[in-house]
Amino acid sequence: MSPTCASFESPTGSPGGCRDSVEPTRSLCRGREHVTSLIFCPEVPIGTLYELARRDGDGSRRMLYSGISDSLAPSLNLAKIRYRGARLGANEVVLVLPQSAASV
Repeated sequence: MSPTCASFESPTGSPGGCRDSVEPTRSLCRGREHVTSLIFCPEVPIGTLYELARRDGDGSRRMLYSGISDSLAPSLNLAKIRYRGARLGANEVVLVLPQSAASV
């Protein structure tokens, strides 16, 4: 079982946040890529690549920023992602877990 999506919890607390559609309260996983809303973004380990995007009403996505989490504290990484996303007007986050997290 791949820990990329199974390690994340949905907002309701049930394991496996992967869904078939991308809605504000849902997530989509493809391989090691995890797409979620900014509000429901989970805590992320150090070395996680993230991209902040703005999804418009017509379904188009505009990338706003990309970076790599650099703190040993997953909650601090989440705070940084949410802060920057809010400042830029993002409503969606694309996470790519580091290879080390995939072997857990």
